[in-house]
Amino acid sequence: MSLFENITNKFVKQEKGSSKNYRNRIGKFQGWISVAINSILFLIKLIIGMLTGSVSVLADAIHTFSDVLSSGVVIWGFHESEKPADKEHPYGHGRAEYIATLIIAVLLCVVGIEFIETAINRIMNPDSINPEWWMIGVIGGTIIIKEFTARYAEFLSAKIASGTLHADAWHHRIDALSSMMVILAMIAGKYGYHHVDGWAG
Repeated sequence: MSLFENITNKFVKQEKGSSKNYRNRIGKFQGWISVAINSILFLIKLIIGMLTGSVSVLADAIHTFSDVLSSGVVIWGFHESEKPADKEHPYGHGRAEYIATLIIAVLLCVVGIEFIETAINRIMNPDSINPEWWMIGVIGGTIIIKEFTARYAEFLSAKIASGTLHADAWHHRIDALSSMMVILAMIAGKYGYHHVDGWAG
């Protein structure tokens, strides 16, 4: 049994005759884990970004905060889909999960556009940054955590056949890739290549 399977079985118990309820609980469980992890990582990156004045780190912090929002959308989608059919929704609320997937996709696009605007401004007006090596190490640690979160979300998306969790997994992975660019910018900044910070932002 895999590590991911062990984690899931420990915190989300499957009850007989309630497969839909089990599916929704898994979806919300992944959402809450992501909210908790991303909230902590956001604060870490924000503090380092403020200490260094690095636009790439601050942009990465904003990206991580957008992951908090997208994971909140995941929780909302699965919560809504649990509701029984009513007069306005005679076939239930199952479409809420598809709406959640669409919202996450839009969030990714919006964040990407904002990053481009910030990076262009920093390229035109580069600032001198000289981060400490321990700061670079901390950002490296966040990459490992984000990739773990992405793989777990991908595992759960396959387990319950959820497009929403699949989209959320990609959101986590893109954040990890963004952090890799940040590390390159921070290292470049230590050696005087300050314009790289804007490109990585």
